[in-house]
Amino acid sequence: MKEVYAPYFEAKLYIGSNTHYNGEVFSEHDLIRAISAFQEENTSKINDALVPVRITPTRYVCGDYAESGWEVAIINYPRSPRDPSELYEFIKNLTTHLLEKFKQNRISIVIPPYYLDEKPDPRDGLPCIERTSILMFQADDAEESHMEDNPLKPHKVN
Repeated sequence: MKEVYAPYFEAKLYIGSNTHYNGEVFSEHDLIRAISAFQEENTSKINDALVPVRITPTRYVCGDYAESGWEVAIINYPRSPRDPSELYEFIKNLTTHLLEKFKQNRISIVIPPYYLDEKPDPRDGLPCIERTSILMFQADDAEESHMEDNPLKPHKVN
């Protein structure tokens, strides 16, 4: 048996199934097709091999608001390992693609700590590089919130 290692990298993005907040709903099949097309378009940019993507159904709940969606994740797959910085660019570009394709207001990415700014965090002076972070991509025309006035105020689902 042969063991194959790759430098650690895992990133996850979170996308809801509604366009904007109460718009048209898209399916997992639609998401798979969009990701597949993006992979094909970006193969030559990253070692001429596809970046494997995992899609896991999830549910978002905030007060009375609930929405289905997905966790979309990538790892540095040892069969075709890459420099983690290439994967970081891939997940950011995929997020931008999905944000535009599915008319999302926002998509969040959980990224490894070593892709953050190395400057000290103003809150406690620790280097940001030591933390895992959540990076949010927001559409230029994003709605302010799916909730009325106060983002923490419960909102009724239609």
